[in-house]
This record gives sequence, structure tokens and C-alpha cells, in this order.
Amino acid sequence: MLEEIGAVFDSAVERGALFVFNQHFLPQKCLDESYWISDLRSVKDISTNHTTTTCIAAFLEKGEIKMKSVPCSERLGFVCSLPEICHADVCASTCLADENSTQCMSSAPSSIEEDCIPECKQTDCANEGGDKFGFRGKKELLSMCDKSLHISKETFRFGGANLYCCVKHMQLLNIASLETKSCLSKQLNLSASEQFWTSGRAEICNKTYAWCGSGEKEEIDFDILGWKKPESSAGRGCIVANFEKTGSFTEIKAKYEDCQTKNKYRVICERDPPSKCTNTRCPMLRCEEEKHQTKGIDVTRLSNVKVWKSKGKEIRADVNKLSYYIFQKYGCAANFPILSLESKNKMDFVIKLIRSEPSKLPFGKYFLSAVSIGCPSVIRWCNWKDNPLLENDSYLSWDKGEPSADPSKECVAVDYSDKPPYFTLFKIECNAAGISVLAESSENCTTTSCSYLKGL
Repeated sequence: MLEEIGAVFDSAVERGALFVFNQHFLPQKCLDESYWISDLRSVKDISTNHTTTTCIAAFLEKGEIKMKSVPCSERLGFVCSLPEICHADVCASTCLADENSTQCMSSAPSSIEEDCIPECKQTDCANEGGDKFGFRGKKELLSMCDKSLHISKETFRFGGANLYCCVKHMQLLNIASLETKSCLSKQLNLSASEQFWTSGRAEICNKTYAWCGSGEKEEIDFDILGWKKPESSAGRGCIVANFEKTGSFTEIKAKYEDCQTKNKYRVICERDPPSKCTNTRCPMLRCEEEKHQTKGIDVTRLSNVKVWKSKGKEIRADVNKLSYYIFQKYGCAANFPILSLESKNKMDFVIKLIRSEPSKLPFGKYFLSAVSIGCPSVIRWCNWKDNPLLENDSYLSWDKGEPSADPSKECVAVDYSDKPPYFTLFKIECNAAGISVLAESSENCTTTSCSYLKGL
């Protein structure tokens, strides 16, 4: 695997992998572990007339490239055939390179001029596992230098660093001004010298670098930052922030690194602080693996799933204790979104339906669909249709001190009890332990028509 975060076979196809048809075209630098190729292998059991299909991976053994059958659900890297570059997240949509180069350029050569600016692409992490998303407490978010920051404990290669920030709904660190550089050197309390990936890179151009954390281009001013600009970005296309600590003083220097390097560094992710944020968004996660896992299973027959039906509407409760994101992925697979309470009429209907069989649903805490990702003061129902803001909440009963302004508590749950108002809302971390979920049948929602799934 090129990164800690790989791709199942179907996901690699979705992400634009251009599989080579002859395994001998695979660059040997890609084969320190296993990588997908385009072949499939089917074996038919004559006695049962059952056909089993497996996928094929390439690997290097004693200097020779060999093939092996592996389950298609394995998470491996994959290869773009033009040019021959290994990937674990996304292939370039259009690649142009001369025959002696392995640099991928996603625009025509005519745009490669001295004043060009790198193309900054948003990282797509919708296929990542639901357990990777979100935070586990307030201490994981720092507020400093006019930013909300999160620092990883683990180290990553560059592709994994981008995915790590993406699953936190953040982006890699920008150090776009002298004020930011000075502030970080003073306030980031490091016990020793450390190196961190930043969003700075020269993805297309040979002479220009830009900060790409927000997905927008911002050319780096090396003179203001006091950094020496490299004469060429060849082999030095990404910028690592080198926090050199001497006594109580920390100096931030730039280290120019090959974006394809196997070197691993920690990650600083950033986003706007609560005082500056203006909106929140619903997470859009794909669910191909969950569809595969639940194929042919009638979940309504499982002991952990409770079902109520009335007037063409179905309400379900899954009393398993999982994260919001895992519940959302399985809801996507079943076309059954997490419950939204967009109106008093709907809330009254749900409570009446559940109370009609009071012994069926255990009292306790259940996730609702609402989130405040990236902006604690703005809450949005994620109903897969219009994802409305939770604005007029006078019909909702919030617990004392709620809704919380803690930026790590990005999800909304309900405490279900046997006394009116029955549902009491509160905010919680999206991957908090000990929370079940309420879900509802989607209305006129298919994998092609649901606004939630459009563009995925």
C-alpha cells in the first residue's frame, strides 16, 4: 500500500485508476507492497455451479513481478498507466508527460509558464472508513493564530496526510503570512523539533509554489516568509514545515520534499475558527463496501434493528453502538437516512409512532441527522433532500446548556425517556461511544435521484 489509506478494487476504479493491461509495465518502485491490476479471475465449482470472482494484485518477489488472487474488498494501492505513478487516493484525470518524465501534469503544456500557479485540487475522502472521521474530544482541537488546528499523533506520506485532514473536515496547514509564521512559532507548544506536512506545493509549475489547503490557489511569497525558494521543484514539489526548537525559541523553516517520497511526517490540519465560520455542511460519504457487506441481508430481521410503520413511512432504530459516520454509511447502503426532525408535526408523528409500542425501543441516546461540522453555531439537518438549516427550533427540547458551542461536538443526538417531552436533544462528538441511531425511510430517493448522492 502506498499510503496508510488505500482503496478497494471498485473504489480504485471510481477514482479514475487507469489500470495497465500488462503487469510488466508496472514501475518497480510501486511494488514494495501489493497493487491492483485490471484483471479479474473467475473460478467455477462444477459440483455447486457456483462461480467465485477474485481480483488480481501485483507484487514484487525476489526482483520479479508476480500475480496473486485477493478478495476485491482488500485495501490496496493502484497505478495510473500514463504516466507510471503509484496512487493510493486519486489518479489525475488527464495526465500529460514526455516519455522521459514521471511527473504528472493535469493541464496542457502551453500553460506551463513562469507565472503559472499550481492547480489545487480538493481531496476526496468519501470512500474512507466511517471510523476515521471526526474527533474524540475537545483536546483534539486547538484554537490559535486565528485558526482551528488539529495535530496528528501518527505520521503519514503526503497522500495520506491530505486524506487525514479531509476525514477531519479540515485541510493541510497554510503558513501564508509572516504573522501566521511568527504566531505558530510562539504558540505551538512543541517539546522538541518536529516536521509537519503543509499544503504548500508545486503541483504543475516548475518555478511557482502555492498554498493549496483550502482548494484555492494562493501563491507563496518566499521573501515575506524568509525562506529560500528552490531553483527547481523537481523532486521537491511539497513543502514540509520544519519547526526547529532551540531552548524556548522555535524557528519555522521550509524543507522541500518529493511529494512521492516514502518519508513520513506528522500533520497539522486547519480550518476557520468558530468566530469566523459562517456555514456548516453535511458529510457526503460513499457506501460501496457497506452495500457489498449487506447485500442480500434483510436488516429488519436482525435483533438489533427495531421497525415501526405507519402511513407509508418507516422508522427504524439500530441499537448497536457505532459512530455517526458508520451509521450514515450503512444508511446510505440501505437507502435509509438518519432521522431528521425538521418540523413539529414530524417530531410528534415519530414520538407517537414509537410510543405506540413503548417496550420496543430501549430508553437511551440516539443519533439524529443534524450536524454542525466546522461551525458550532450553525446546525443543519442532513436529510439527503434539501439539508435545511435548523433555525426555528422552538418545538425542540434541548438539554440544559445546549446546543453546545464545543467545536468538537459536531453531531446532534436525542435522549429518549419515558416522560414528556420524551426527546431531549444535545450535541456530541460524531464518533462518540455508546450511541445508537434512529433512521427513516427516504422519500422518492434512489441512488440516482437523491440530492445527497449527486456528484458522488
